[in-house]
Amino acid sequence: MTVIDGLARPTAESARHQVLVAEGTYAERYNSADVISYPPAPPRSRSVRLVDTALARMGAGRPFASREYRAAFKVLSDAPHTVLLHNAPNVATLLPAQSAPVLYAHNEILHGAPWAAHSSVRGLEGIITVSEWLAERTRHRVPRSMRSRVVSLVNGVDTDSFVPVDRTDRDGLRILYVGRVVPEKGPDVLLDAVERAGIHGLTVRIVGSEGFAIDGPLSSYERALRRRASTLSCGVEFVPFTPRAKLPAHYEWADVVTLPSRWEEPCGLTLLESLASGVATVVTESGGMPEVAGDAAIVIRRNDPGALIDVLRQLADAPTARSDLGRRARERSMEFTWAGRAERLHEILEEWGLPTAGPGREVAANG
Repeated sequence: MTVIDGLARPTAESARHQVLVAEGTYAERYNSADVISYPPAPPRSRSVRLVDTALARMGAGRPFASREYRAAFKVLSDAPHTVLLHNAPNVATLLPAQSAPVLYAHNEILHGAPWAAHSSVRGLEGIITVSEWLAERTRHRVPRSMRSRVVSLVNGVDTDSFVPVDRTDRDGLRILYVGRVVPEKGPDVLLDAVERAGIHGLTVRIVGSEGFAIDGPLSSYERALRRRASTLSCGVEFVPFTPRAKLPAHYEWADVVTLPSRWEEPCGLTLLESLASGVATVVTESGGMPEVAGDAAIVIRRNDPGALIDVLRQLADAPTARSDLGRRARERSMEFTWAGRAERLHEILEEWGLPTAGPGREVAANG
């Protein structure tokens, strides 16, 4: 929902976006777009969801999930409009004639054999991805006739909420991790590194949970991290999943942000938030992360605590280097303001000859 809000807010006063939301979901909603509610389909069992996934990989779509989309699409405006299908392939053909469907891909979502991937993009006017890395991967999965209509639109960041602070005259070194606490994201790599780095006055803060519930139970991985942290000589603080509105305070606290992802991350919002906060940032050679970071963050190998140790030692002894990196980070983030992202989205839709004004300017549907 952060991306939908970011793209809608700059034009909220002049051209409202609309968001399809199932009744009873997303209790906390943004005011940047108009909500179109629809009755949700009956809950699907785990076995049904597995069948849906298997059929999608075979190119047969998601027949069970499609029931909910059919209900959602019945409430769309009769006026021409563009529908942004966030991570929702396989459903463009279900839309009414007045809808121009665009797949908005946040991850690699075109799976299976080539013919299956081709089937999942039938009926689309184009595909927008959150990084050029993901766009290139996607182009190889779609028919040749569609490849020119696969374009990248890097995520944005609220540069008014995430801002630099004065980090001089601090004692020790504060290292922050923000994100889901799962093996793919690599917070254990951070703990491995700080254990061996031998940096005096080091403090670590890990913000996030396995999922997106503030009071959800700890996973076995989260419990293992806490046991590991209790054996370290430095202080390690764990903060459960935190709503985005409360994240700026954590970035303000930090001297260094580390995002040691193991998986191919297309475009993490946490990277953009760290850059906007003017924090020295370390990321891995992961998907679109180096592309987004540019020269405003330090890029290291994936799954390599030794590389992270070297960087943390260098930054611990060089407050001036941290400040310089933070300055470049802030400058880089200004290339990705939500206002700029919304303007670029408008340009893409215009280039494709799709509706960009009037009722239902863009309708977002989450996959």
